[in-house]
Amino acid sequence: MPAGIAERPAFGESIVSREARSRYTVSRRDPAAAHLNAEHICTISRPEGEIRIEANESLASDAHMFRFQSRVEIRVDGKVHFTRSWRAARPRLLD
Repeated sequence: MPAGIAERPAFGESIVSREARSRYTVSRRDPAAAHLNAEHICTISRPEGEIRIEANESLASDAHMFRFQSRVEIRVDGKVHFTRSWRAARPRLLD
């Protein structure tokens, strides 16, 4: 096989790889102000093709609200097959 071309797994086999990254921050002056950003990638290589699933999330808060955002994208052999996004915001209810 030419250089740079990955060999596909044998019939009936899958090769799965996963990556996950996240970053968290909290304000020292205002601990209610916090942020989380995360990214997850799962790649499944099979003889018939490759599937790549990417998910990105963020969660932020302040003294009054929580805000969440998520995006998922699925690619089959490099082409976008499915994409979906969600957003939500909720008041921070303190007792």
